[in-house]
Amino acid sequence: MGSQIKSRQTHRKEGKSNRSKTEYPLNQQSDAHDQRLIQTPNPGFISIPGQNSPFISPFLTHPESQRNLRRSMIQAMQITGGNQAAQRLFLPSTNGLPLAIEMQPSTVIQPLTAAERRQAQREMREFRRRGWMPGPEPGALVRSGTGMGGFSAAYNPRSMNLWITLNIAFTFENGMDVNEAAGTVTARDASLRPSADALNTMLGALAGAAKRRAIRRVKRGWQWSGANDRRTTRFMQDYRSNIQNVWGSSATGIVFQSSRPGWERQLARVKLNINTSRDGVAGAGGGGLIHCRARILKTPENDPSMGSSVGYLVGNPRIPAPPAPAAGAGGAAPAAPPAPAAPPFTTLTTGVGDLYTRPQKTITEITFNQNDATLTADMRGLLNVFILRNRAPAGRPGTRIDIIGKASSVGNATPAGRRRNQWLARQRARVVANYLKNTAIGAQTLTHAATRIRTVTGTVAESRAQEFCRTEIIIERGRRQNVLAHEFGHMIGLDDEYVSKVRNAANVLVNLGGTGGEVGQATRNNAMARHYGMPASVYEQNDNIMSLGSTIRPQHYITFMQALRQVTGSEQWQVKA
Repeated sequence: MGSQIKSRQTHRKEGKSNRSKTEYPLNQQSDAHDQRLIQTPNPGFISIPGQNSPFISPFLTHPESQRNLRRSMIQAMQITGGNQAAQRLFLPSTNGLPLAIEMQPSTVIQPLTAAERRQAQREMREFRRRGWMPGPEPGALVRSGTGMGGFSAAYNPRSMNLWITLNIAFTFENGMDVNEAAGTVTARDASLRPSADALNTMLGALAGAAKRRAIRRVKRGWQWSGANDRRTTRFMQDYRSNIQNVWGSSATGIVFQSSRPGWERQLARVKLNINTSRDGVAGAGGGGLIHCRARILKTPENDPSMGSSVGYLVGNPRIPAPPAPAAGAGGAAPAAPPAPAAPPFTTLTTGVGDLYTRPQKTITEITFNQNDATLTADMRGLLNVFILRNRAPAGRPGTRIDIIGKASSVGNATPAGRRRNQWLARQRARVVANYLKNTAIGAQTLTHAATRIRTVTGTVAESRAQEFCRTEIIIERGRRQNVLAHEFGHMIGLDDEYVSKVRNAANVLVNLGGTGGEVGQATRNNAMARHYGMPASVYEQNDNIMSLGSTIRPQHYITFMQALRQVTGSEQWQVKA
């Protein structure tokens, strides 16, 4: 019988406090109550009428609603930061990116009077007494306003926790088929063919007992032992922990706050409830509802060569809309369109190695010949691509760049040789830095190169290996990427933010691979991010989780904000400063 793993988290019970009952301090949580309801089977969802269409629009279109939202946000800023702070925040944009709010200089909204504040506190207490919104977790089905992905959400106004639930059904497959008689392997996925070629080359060079031992190692690394392989259970546990520990407010520090005047203490902290189970098992995904189906191929834990991808099954902008329904028989009115497709919203395909290995995507290596600091034609081409890809978007300073030259230990036996290697390492760094600062591809240069390049230094390795004859270009201190946390961003509706398209010297657009865009162009997340008063989301090579790194910033919470507004029925929420 397959295993089903439910989310288990430890929470504190709500404690007593000597504070006034109207304050509701942050340490007065009722997470234990949250968790009891989460563990209770829930066969369906409590939905908000009219809000479960496949494309939930996050935007307010009615002019009066827009005016009310502007007024409440201005009031909240004036109360917490004063009139001048509000004016600075809400002045029209000067960089061409639209702001969610425009403020007339003559508009002055006074802070709440004592009576108004007492009334606001009474209304907030009444809001909290409503309990779970729209009902116990998992709550309401949320289809991302970006048209990609989805999940379930519920808000507990007393504990001030926004629970995001994803039920994921896993299928486990071998990464390689092994023909022991022939001593060869075949990849089960196209992305693993280079690994299969390397394995076949290795096996082809062996014979007898050595080859049999190698085949056993291949099977351990690339195949599951059967349906009850304990490694599958551990993978699901580790996957769940990885996502819950990365995306929640406790890890990111991002918290929502009511923007309603007098409600500044009403917060919403994001908590993740990731239910993992084997596909096909009764109750898979938690109560039978599955948000995502995951296909996990067995690869060695230290081998991320499989790569990961997310496919969209509902609201995928890359999938054409279905044709209009044909007229009924006898000229009758057209038949009603079919109901929106039910979950799952997404599919995840990945290898085991992508969970346990953090690839380095923020370092570019430029290699040199032994005892030489001259750039080859191939390396100049690689640097040209780096320049095009790493230009700073308009109005932005660009990411930090550090350059470290390296030299092998060949020649270190003599003092003169050591001095030569130290000079060679520094010179390789200087050569790369000067190329980045002084090279133009057509009219394009590495924007703000002089201020972005912070460190140019060299180091001599302890090894004689040729691989140390190189220079490393490091973006944002070389932070590694949590690949499956990046893919989870797609599952909740986020677009890629890395740069995958550049223009060459002839101004021809070149696709370098991937689903990103051109430097500075708005992503699919941008409209929602700006509407919610969050930073713009544009394509840029940086340490963002949806670009090359693992940093989660406010704009990556847009679909959580959408969910919070949907389940509470209120637009008066903002990111807490």
